[in-house]
Amino acid sequence: MALASSEGWLFLLRWIHFLAGITWIGILYYFNFVQTP
Repeated sequence: MALASSEGWLFLLRWIHFLAGITWIGILYYFNFVQTP
């Protein structure tokens, strides 16, 4: 699979989106439960 192909870009964007979702949930958890005084 060449990364320059259409399928390669979709694969890369899918993983970036997946990791961004995990990061988003982690940041929300951090600011809601860890940063409480």
